Amino acid sequence: MKKIFFPALTVLALFTLPSFSMLPADVIDTHNESEVTETLAGCGTEITITGHETLDLHGVVNKNRIHASSHLVGRYTGIDTNGNTYIAHEDVMMNSNSPIDNGAFSNTQITTIHFVSQGSAPNFSVRVTIKITVNANGETTVLRAPIFISCD
Repeated sequence: MKKIFFPALTVLALFTLPSFSMLPADVIDTHNESEVTETLAGCGTEITITGHETLDLHGVVNKNRIHASSHLVGRYTGIDTNGNTYIAHEDVMMNSNSPIDNGAFSNTQITTIHFVSQGSAPNFSVRVTIKITVNANGETTVLRAPIFISCD
């Protein structure tokens, strides 16, 4: 699941660009769409998904703080290594908050993907919650990334 960090990294990269004027409030709103093909781990099998993703990013630089949020929605079809077919729906929400002047930040991201079998194979879901906090000294004070896979 290499794209788990995509929204967070995209938002953080946007805020490292030197183009911000640091006026009282700079706002960024973007909307991106892309086609995706990738292979993921399923319930005892691998599944290759193909489909469409929509990513909306919103960021505000207000004096010395940055707040960013993103929402990714994916709609896919997939086939596993046993030939079972699926329809999958993905939802990723990310929020990040940080001061500009000291490098500290807090980021939370929740990813949920539901795979619905189109035959006799079981449905399954994947949920990943990522929480990271880094203090002004560059020390990671919180890092959690539990992954839950539910095979129906």
